[in-house]
Amino acid sequence: MADLDAMLAACLGFDNQARKAAEKALKQLSGHADYVPELCKRLEAADAQVRQLAAVLVRKAVSKHFPKLPPEAQARIRALLLQRVVQEPLHSVRRAIADVAGAVARIAVPLNQWPAG
Repeated sequence: MADLDAMLAACLGFDNQARKAAEKALKQLSGHADYVPELCKRLEAADAQVRQLAAVLVRKAVSKHFPKLPPEAQARIRALLLQRVVQEPLHSVRRAIADVAGAVARIAVPLNQWPAG
């Protein structure tokens, strides 16, 4: 997961070969359980495009990986999502993060894990 920042940056770049290679690498990483928590860390990145891309990728992976995460990791992600929705200055990024929060809520609320759990 150390190269995740480089992969995200390559996905946003203009070099088609680098972008395709990064997309392929991200697809391979998406099978790992720590993919969602690692992407969530990027929701606090300095670059708004990275934050937005990370949010889109998290939303796509959350239904597969979120239920498998330990309760502590789930709680950290829920808290981070709420914090980022409130603090995000850009509307488009805030909307992408809110979409992730909605995807997590669809999983957690029926199980009474959010907001109380």
